[in-house]
Amino acid sequence: MDKTILVIDDDTRLNAYLSKKLAHDAFIVYSALDQDSSFSLLKTFEVDLVVLDLNLGNGDEGMEILKTIRSHDIFLPVIIISSISSTTTQVEGFDIGCDGYLVKPFYYAELRSRIQRMLKRNDGIQLERSPIHEKILYPPFEITMSSREVRKHGVLLPMQNQLCNLLILFVKNPHQVLTSDFLCNHLSLGVDCDAPVSTLYVYIRRLRKLLNDQQDEMQYIQTIRGIGYVFIQK
Repeated sequence: MDKTILVIDDDTRLNAYLSKKLAHDAFIVYSALDQDSSFSLLKTFEVDLVVLDLNLGNGDEGMEILKTIRSHDIFLPVIIISSISSTTTQVEGFDIGCDGYLVKPFYYAELRSRIQRMLKRNDGIQLERSPIHEKILYPPFEITMSSREVRKHGVLLPMQNQLCNLLILFVKNPHQVLTSDFLCNHLSLGVDCDAPVSTLYVYIRRLRKLLNDQQDEMQYIQTIRGIGYVFIQK
């Protein structure tokens, strides 16, 4: 399936150039020049990756777009392109959640290489992509993205951020085997801990407890031994 990329840059010439080159490389491309059109596209279409210029509008809109994307979708790859080369700005971008940072001017081949690498990092697993929404409804669960509140049958579950991220991965990809390496990668466990697979096991156990996921064949989270986990709707 063709991958979809959203290019957000108010430099019309660069936007058109990148859109044309990406389309030539068989990507489906949407383009936006400002914050409003970006959000409109993100709410309407399924996007696999975003190329985002920081220098939009008053200069803060790029970071605001990144913050909004991350409040609703922590897994959507975002590559920042910017004429700002300061380490402080780059660190801020990565802290908010960008996946790559290219300083203008850059060669298109470098951008293409980063895009291809990011789109391949799912290890053969096809993530379900959907337009950005404030809530994910997957009965009996309801997840409010901006506040990271999780409810089961309307009852609020006391869930820490990483457990919520894990649940989001599961409910967005039900009935699909997600490998342990895939889950560790998308939860950045290799960065946050020394033993990512062991930490993932702890997270799975805690999430099962919160979901009241009993030890029977009808568990929400089923273990595929030696491979990973699959989320089944009861």
